[in-house]
Amino acid sequence: MTPMVPLIMQLVVDGLMSRPQSALPVRKSDVVLCGVMIFGVAAASVCGLFAFYFYMLELALLPSLAALSTAGLALGVSLLSCSVMAVMRHSRHARAAARPAAAASLLPAGMDDLLSTIGDELEDVIAKNPATATALSALAGFVVAEKMKS
Repeated sequence: MTPMVPLIMQLVVDGLMSRPQSALPVRKSDVVLCGVMIFGVAAASVCGLFAFYFYMLELALLPSLAALSTAGLALGVSLLSCSVMAVMRHSRHARAAARPAAAASLLPAGMDDLLSTIGDELEDVIAKNPATATALSALAGFVVAEKMKS
């Protein structure tokens, strides 16, 4: 098997199975609004913890027990958010790992043999005429690009 076969196979898989997605630009207004949102959530969390603390004091608990229950509530919310983040990160990695396996399973079974045979046949011709091979590959790339536009 020639060293070009894995490269050709990867190009075929990338060209047939996946389409590049354009990245969304990050605007300054998005960054500012995100900062305002984070500040608002932090302020609301602090106010909520103060309200919970004063509610616990109103229930005739000692200030130390009220502070301990407030800290326990904050710790519980933090652990819950960390576990949600871990689950989301794990599911994202699982989806990313399953994507190439799914794309490879869609290829015909004899694709590796076919690409190996093509590579073996063209290896001598390309070695003898590199300029012609480069010109033909450029022409083929142009034709494929024009076909994909329409």
